[in-house]
Amino acid sequence: MATLLLLLHKRQQQLAITMKTIFEPERPLIPNTRLDLNALDEGTCVAFFRFNKTQIEQLVEHFRIPSVIITENRLRATGVDSLCMLLRRMAYPKPTC
Repeated sequence: MATLLLLLHKRQQQLAITMKTIFEPERPLIPNTRLDLNALDEGTCVAFFRFNKTQIEQLVEHFRIPSVIITENRLRATGVDSLCMLLRRMAYPKPTC
Protein backbone atom coordinates (compact mmCIF):
# COMPACT_ATOMS: atom_id res chain seq x y z
CA MET A 1 0.00 0.00 0.00
CA ALA A 2 2.81 2.43 0.88
CA THR A 3 4.54 1.68 -2.43
CA LEU A 4 1.33 2.44 -4.32
CA LEU A 5 0.97 5.78 -2.52
CA LEU A 6 4.60 6.62 -3.27
CA LEU A 7 4.10 5.83 -6.97
CA LEU A 8 0.94 7.97 -7.08
CA HIS A 9 2.77 10.84 -5.37
CA LYS A 10 5.66 10.66 -7.88
CA ARG A 11 3.19 10.59 -10.77
CA GLN A 12 1.43 13.69 -9.39
CA GLN A 13 4.76 15.51 -9.12
CA GLN A 14 5.66 14.61 -12.70
CA LEU A 15 2.25 15.78 -13.91
CA ALA A 16 2.61 19.08 -12.03
CA ILE A 17 6.03 19.69 -13.57
CA THR A 18 4.70 18.88 -17.03
CA MET A 19 1.72 21.21 -16.62
CA LYS A 20 3.95 24.02 -15.34
CA THR A 21 6.24 23.60 -18.35
CA ILE A 22 3.29 23.72 -20.76
CA PHE A 23 1.68 26.82 -19.28
CA GLU A 24 4.89 28.67 -18.33
CA PRO A 25 7.33 28.29 -21.23
CA GLU A 26 10.98 28.93 -20.53
CA ARG A 27 12.11 32.42 -21.45
CA PRO A 28 15.00 32.69 -23.89
CA LEU A 29 18.21 34.54 -23.16
CA ILE A 30 18.01 38.01 -24.60
CA PRO A 31 21.37 38.72 -26.23
CA ASN A 32 20.85 42.50 -26.39
CA THR A 33 20.78 42.83 -22.61
CA ARG A 34 23.69 40.55 -21.77
CA LEU A 35 26.84 41.90 -20.21
CA ASP A 36 29.82 41.66 -22.56
CA LEU A 37 32.68 41.28 -20.12
CA ASN A 38 35.22 41.33 -22.96
CA ALA A 39 34.07 44.80 -24.01
CA LEU A 40 35.03 46.23 -20.60
CA ASP A 41 38.60 47.22 -19.87
CA GLU A 42 40.42 46.02 -16.73
CA GLY A 43 40.03 49.37 -14.94
CA THR A 44 36.26 49.41 -15.43
CA CYS A 45 35.97 45.80 -14.21
CA VAL A 46 37.93 46.60 -11.05
CA ALA A 47 35.93 49.81 -10.48
CA PHE A 48 32.54 48.11 -11.00
CA PHE A 49 33.14 44.63 -9.59
CA ARG A 50 36.39 44.87 -7.54
CA PHE A 51 37.79 42.02 -9.64
CA ASN A 52 39.43 41.96 -13.07
CA LYS A 53 38.13 39.83 -15.95
CA THR A 54 40.44 36.90 -15.28
CA GLN A 55 39.49 36.83 -11.60
CA ILE A 56 35.77 36.92 -12.45
CA GLU A 57 36.19 33.93 -14.76
CA GLN A 58 38.13 32.12 -12.03
CA LEU A 59 35.34 32.84 -9.53
CA VAL A 60 32.77 31.36 -11.93
CA GLU A 61 34.85 28.18 -12.21
CA HIS A 62 35.70 28.02 -8.50
CA PHE A 63 32.10 28.42 -7.31
CA ARG A 64 30.85 26.13 -10.12
CA ILE A 65 28.28 28.65 -11.26
CA PRO A 66 26.17 27.09 -14.04
CA SER A 67 26.28 28.59 -17.53
CA VAL A 68 22.58 29.57 -17.36
CA ILE A 69 20.70 30.51 -14.20
CA ILE A 70 16.89 30.53 -14.08
CA THR A 71 15.38 32.61 -11.30
CA GLU A 72 12.16 31.91 -9.40
CA ASN A 73 10.22 34.23 -11.71
CA ARG A 74 11.69 32.30 -14.69
CA LEU A 75 14.11 34.97 -15.89
CA ARG A 76 17.26 33.59 -17.45
CA ALA A 77 20.78 34.97 -17.20
CA THR A 78 24.23 33.61 -17.85
CA GLY A 79 26.39 32.60 -14.93
CA VAL A 80 28.90 35.39 -15.60
CA ASP A 81 26.11 37.98 -15.79
CA SER A 82 24.65 36.75 -12.51
CA LEU A 83 27.98 36.83 -10.74
CA CYS A 84 28.70 40.32 -12.08
CA MET A 85 25.31 41.54 -10.81
CA LEU A 86 26.12 40.17 -7.36
CA LEU A 87 29.63 41.64 -7.39
CA ARG A 88 28.30 45.03 -8.49
CA ARG A 89 25.76 45.04 -5.67
CA MET A 90 28.46 44.15 -3.17
CA ALA A 91 30.98 46.68 -4.55
CA TYR A 92 28.63 49.66 -4.70
CA PRO A 93 29.25 51.95 -1.72
CA LYS A 94 26.06 52.52 0.25
CA PRO A 95 25.57 55.29 2.78
CA THR A 96 24.58 54.24 6.26
CA CYS A 97 22.14 57.17 6.62
